[in-house]
Amino acid sequence: MGGCPMWDAPDGQMSSFADGRIAFLKAELNITDAQKTPWDAYAEALKSNLQSMQGMWQSMRVVFEGDTPVERLDAHITTMASRVTALKAVKPALSNLYAALNADQKKRLSQLNQRLASLFTRFSQNVLHDEQHHVTWVEAREELAGLPESLVASLETEAKERGREG
Repeated sequence: MGGCPMWDAPDGQMSSFADGRIAFLKAELNITDAQKTPWDAYAEALKSNLQSMQGMWQSMRVVFEGDTPVERLDAHITTMASRVTALKAVKPALSNLYAALNADQKKRLSQLNQRLASLFTRFSQNVLHDEQHHVTWVEAREELAGLPESLVASLETEAKERGREG
C-alpha cells in the first residue's frame, strides 16, 4: 500500500493543514458572529475527524501484517468501523452548522463539497493508476528484511507475472 504524504506528515504539519482548510472554508462561507458557536463546534469536529483519518491510515498498514486473510480482514473491519464512528461524530456538528447557514451559504457549501468530491475522485484515480503502473524492482531479497513473509511471497509472485525472477 502506498503512503500518503498528508497522513505521514508530522503532527504539526497535519495540524497546519487542517487549520488552513478550516480557515478557507470559514472565509468561503462568510461565517458571521451569530454563526460562531455552530461553526466552532464543526471546526473541532473536522479536526477530530482528520486525526481519526490519520490514525486510520496508520492502522491500515497493520492490515497487511496479518498472517492470514482472516486476520487481515478482521483488522480491516475494525479500521472501517472506527472510520464510521468518526464520521457519525461529525454529523451533529454539521447538522447544527447547516441549520444556521443562510441560503447563499448553503449553496456555496454544496458547491465546495461537490468540487472537493470531484478532486478527491480524481486524486484517488491518480493514486490507483500510479499503484497499478509504478514498479520498483528489488534486486536482493535482503532489501525486503522486516516485511511480513506473506507480503514478500506476494511480491515474488507479482515479479514473476511481470517476467522477472522473484
